Amino acid sequence: MADSRFEYIYAPLALAESGLSENDKSRIILLPPEYLGDCESATEKKLDLLYKAGYRNAAAHTVGHIELLKRNKFRIYGTGRLNCTNSESLAFFAEQGLCDIIVSAELSLKRLNSLKADIIKRGFMAYGKLPLMLTRRCPVSDGRPCGGKPACPKKITDRRGNVSEILCSENTVEILNSDTLWLADKLGGFEAEFAVLR
Repeated sequence: MADSRFEYIYAPLALAESGLSENDKSRIILLPPEYLGDCESATEKKLDLLYKAGYRNAAAHTVGHIELLKRNKFRIYGTGRLNCTNSESLAFFAEQGLCDIIVSAELSLKRLNSLKADIIKRGFMAYGKLPLMLTRRCPVSDGRPCGGKPACPKKITDRRGNVSEILCSENTVEILNSDTLWLADKLGGFEAEFAVLR
């Protein structure tokens, strides 16, 4: 956590439960589960405990997350799942009290640069595997719920041989694009306040 090049580090709730210093806690943005349909009450209890333990930053994937995090008094940071694509949506999320937001990965450079700069801090995905799909069922387990097997390969292969990694969370599975996004050669052209490495 000593690397000062990274202002914030996103961490799932389970990782944040391990002991960290107060300085480290100030740099963590907690990631609640993307889908709250079957775990909102349990997630709210976890967030309450983590707030009492000294964490103050959390990410919102949906508008429902914003309300949940407000109840728990967190500073709120918007993820790309909020699908922010224009200045009107920037203004809406600023009114909701978000500190910053990652704009949609589907925006072209021209569209990203056309977003008003003085509304809210804007970020973009600069490196990593973009999400293809979020599912409630595990593609490795033939559509059954994730069994949490230690021997799980955490990847699937399509008919053309492309390998997609999968990320398991508490109640969903995220399938990632087989290609890695890499914008290091274009960073000078982006008019945004921060870049996200995943």
